[in-house]
Formats: sequence, C-alpha cells, structure tokens
Amino acid sequence: MRSPLPPAAAAAALLAALALGPAAAAPAPEDPQPDPGILLRNATVLTMAGDPIPEGGVLIRGEKIAGVGRQLPAPDRATVIDCTGRFVVPGFIDAGTSAGLVEIGMVKAVNDSDEGVVPSTPDVDVRDGVDVDSPVFAVTRSRGVTTVLVAPQETNVVNGLGAVLHCLDGAPMSRRIVLAPSGLHVSFGVPPKERFGAKDATPSTRMGIAAVLRREFARAQDHGEALRRHEEARKAAKEGEPGPAPPARDRGLEVLLRALRREIPVFARAERLDDIRTALRIAGEHDLRLVLWGAAEAWKIAPELAARKIPVVFGPATGQPDSPERPGARMDAPRLLRDAGVLFCLMTGDSHNSRNLPVHAGIAASWGLPETDALAAITRDAARVLGLGDVLGTIEPGREATLCVFQGSPLEPLSRLDRVFIRGKEVPLRSRQTDLLEKWK
Repeated sequence: MRSPLPPAAAAAALLAALALGPAAAAPAPEDPQPDPGILLRNATVLTMAGDPIPEGGVLIRGEKIAGVGRQLPAPDRATVIDCTGRFVVPGFIDAGTSAGLVEIGMVKAVNDSDEGVVPSTPDVDVRDGVDVDSPVFAVTRSRGVTTVLVAPQETNVVNGLGAVLHCLDGAPMSRRIVLAPSGLHVSFGVPPKERFGAKDATPSTRMGIAAVLRREFARAQDHGEALRRHEEARKAAKEGEPGPAPPARDRGLEVLLRALRREIPVFARAERLDDIRTALRIAGEHDLRLVLWGAAEAWKIAPELAARKIPVVFGPATGQPDSPERPGARMDAPRLLRDAGVLFCLMTGDSHNSRNLPVHAGIAASWGLPETDALAAITRDAARVLGLGDVLGTIEPGREATLCVFQGSPLEPLSRLDRVFIRGKEVPLRSRQTDLLEKWK
C-alpha cells in the first residue's frame, strides 16, 4: 500500500515521531489531591475517650476523624471553622426508638412498627418498614441525636430484627445503615400478655411467654441439627450419586439460629425484676448474648449484672412506678447501675421525640449520675452496648466523624446546636419544625 505522503515528507514524519517517543502520548492524569479536610478549631472537645481538650481542634478527612488535639495545624486548602466558645461532642445515640416506622401511631396505614398475628416473628426486619423520607429523622437530629437503634414494637414474644441507622435525609437505606441487623428483639411481661390474652391465645401469662420463647429456640436447635446432618450426608455421598434433599428453608428459624450461635445479640425487653430474672435464666440456658432493654428494675440486681457482664439499655429515664409493669422504677436507677459497674446506656423508647434524649441524660444527672457518665450514656457507652465502640461514640483518630457542635453544655436544654456532621459531611439543621417556624412567624 502506498503512503499518502511523498517519500521525503513520510520520512520526516517518521523521524519526528521517533524523536518524540513515548512523551508524545497524552499526559497521564495527575493523582487526585488528598482530601484537605475540615478543621474545627478553638472548641472545648469532649472526646469521651479522655479528659476534655480546651481550645482544641478536630480534623475531619473523608468520613473519619484524622486528628484531635490542641493547636492542630490546618492542612492546605482545608475548611477551617472557628468554634470559639463551643463544645464538640460525639453525635448522640438513642439505643431504643421506632423512628421511621411510625408516622401517626393510631393510624395503621402509617404505623409499620408491629406484626401482631402470631407471637413469634423473628424474621421481621425494620429495614423493610422504615420510611426513609420520614421528617422524623431531621427532627430527631435537631438536638444532636445523629444515630438511632430502630426496633420493632415489643408486643410479640419474638419481635424481630433491629437496625442502627444514621439520621439522614434523602439517603437510601444502604447509606443510613451503621449496623444491621443489630440484634434480635424479644419481650417479657405485660405487652405480649395483653395482646394475646385479649385473643384467648397463647401466651396470656408470663409462664406462656417463657414457654413460647423456649419452644422457638428448641425448634431452631432442631433445624440447626437437621442442617448439620444434611451437610454430613452431602459430604459422605459418593461421587455421581444424588445428594440428600436439604431441610425446608425457614427464615425465622435461621434468625433464631444466628442468636443461638451468638452471631447477633438478643435484646430482651424486661421491666419487672421477675421478668429480668426469667430473661437471664433463658439466656443462660441457651448461651445467648443478652442485652437487657427497658430494665426499670435492673438496679435491684445491678451487682449480679455487672459480674455477669450483662449490658443494659435503660429507659426512658422519666419512667415512674406507675404500673404493675414497673413498681420499682426510680429516677436514680442510672446512678445505681453505674455505681455497681454495669455497662449501660439510655434510650427514649420513642418514635417522634427521640430528640429529647439529651434531656433524659440531664435528668439522670440531676438524680446523681455524674454529668460525664450521663453524657457517656448517650455516646461512648451507647456505642459499646450496641457493639459499635470501635466506630462511634468517641472523638479519636480513626473513628467515624459523626459529631456535633454545641453553643453551651450539651445536656443543658437551652443550649443551641450549631452544627452536625454525619460521616464527615455537615448535615443541615432544617426540619419540619423550622420550616413551619419560617412559614408562620
């Protein structure tokens, strides 16, 4: 094939190409610039991992905390935010809510917190019911509550699976999840009794509740044994022979098996002392990773709980001895748990008012719980109880940058929340309430 160029021109072009060599190719793209980050400067940093740092700083890079201390230098091009007179604290964690499951509690069409037909629904998963567009999440973080454990309602014996979620707007479920499933929720005491007793069904007594729970775990154990035998038979089958048919799939039993294998904790809602002891007994029979939930009378056996390393999600802190369900409720229970060495955190048990979690911590402080421990009960210790102590709850390098900036002490009701960061991104403080204020003021 003849060259389209005259011989002299073709030779010149060839020499030019050889002279340029590889350098003539398009330049490789430069490495992306490292994230310059966000520096919160001149704040009192309540790290919850050590002493407060006055005139301290927190450096955020990406989704993580990159540095904490005094006189942190600002990286080139970093966004510097002056927090003089402010407190920087970890985002608050409410360890018991139905946020996103309930819009109007008395309207079934917008209440997805509960399955009430049978007493055991272990495979119910809150992720399938949470309304990601619910305005509740913006309202919840308006007082610094950045993270919530969403749990199914406690009116069955086996209620289903919970999830720890961040309070984000307009984000898919996958972006909100911190931990899912966070655990299996079961209930003792009045709620299952009242529900199924009204239907003349089991369980209608505390004995019936314990029997249902033991029966369900026994079924799961049998299912696990059937799976084990099938696997042994499959491995023993000769090559070319059809293997044995597997046991029928049962997702509910699979969830219970995960609890029996200690892959997920079991949150046992138990208020009265006898219900708490029943929960402890059943957990001991099956070697469960038990977390007491609610636990109004847990203070009565606090030394035993500490010795057995049973954590407690206590709440609400405003609970009174106003029913047969919790005759021994007392306002200084958090202090008694703390004095005994129990690992505990606080919850509101609410759907629309989880924003009041710091008020609950303040009430616990007013009844003798040291203020630092009250703050820990909604930050560091909440993360530990939920199995997230290496992710959330403290301000340390490597932890997730989910934190708040307050003007005033974080537990004071009149303090103002200035900024919220979730996974390193600043989140607006607008909510349905602020929109209504702007509209009607």
